[in-house]
Amino acid sequence: MPNGKLTAKQEAFCLNYFRLDNATQAYRLSGYKPTNNPRSIAAQYLANPYIQARLQELRKLANADAAKLAIA
Repeated sequence: MPNGKLTAKQEAFCLNYFRLDNATQAYRLSGYKPTNNPRSIAAQYLANPYIQARLQELRKLANADAAKLAIA
């Protein structure tokens, strides 16, 4: 995406990948049409800089939440 925004399916992929830690499963659960090679497409998604940035953002949010729980 030229403006750095993810599509709804890309966002779903990020959330599913963050939850499952499995790109192929995340791809399948994100509403994409079935394909003969979901592993390859999922790998391409993981190489996308916007998706990488979103995954990093999700990790930071999770770490911040974990730190808050540890302090409480």
